[in-house]
Amino acid sequence: MAAIFILAGVAAVIVVVIVLVAVPVRHVEAVAASFTWRRSVRIGTRVWVKRRSRRKPRTSNEVRNLVVQNADDPRKLRYTYQERVWRYARTVSDSGSGQETVRNPQYTLRGNEEARGKQETYEARFSSERDGYYLARIRFAQWKSLQAGATYRLGRNAFGRVRTVKPVRPMPTQRSPESAQRDS
Repeated sequence: MAAIFILAGVAAVIVVVIVLVAVPVRHVEAVAASFTWRRSVRIGTRVWVKRRSRRKPRTSNEVRNLVVQNADDPRKLRYTYQERVWRYARTVSDSGSGQETVRNPQYTLRGNEEARGKQETYEARFSSERDGYYLARIRFAQWKSLQAGATYRLGRNAFGRVRTVKPVRPMPTQRSPESAQRDS
């Protein structure tokens, strides 16, 4: 019975932490001030590495020179082989400020190198007269649609991180009762 209560308590704590991190609980209006971006590509090579294992390697084009040792005793069976693995060599990055300058990093592959592991980061900086500034990491489509100088409603989680960015809708103009009577 105690285990059920402990398990329920752990589940409740996990749910609370997820809510605190993911759900915006505070909102503030701020003006989009600047935009930055960074794109990176990992480059590496494939090399043959010697391996030893108790398990038979999966058969693919990435394994060669398979040798079975102690084949007569299944308890002492060992496999020696070479496996082709990817090894990191370098990262090529490009970054900038402004939405018009976004481009992929330029690189030239040497020898038997391969490009792998692309990464993109898009950030927008918002300023608020009352609270200073906020930095938000945003997906490319939304980041590209933001306009410098426009006002946005930022939803922040319990720790202050910006989770949502929405445009502020202009308030409808309200007519005074006197002007409504004059129009009728």
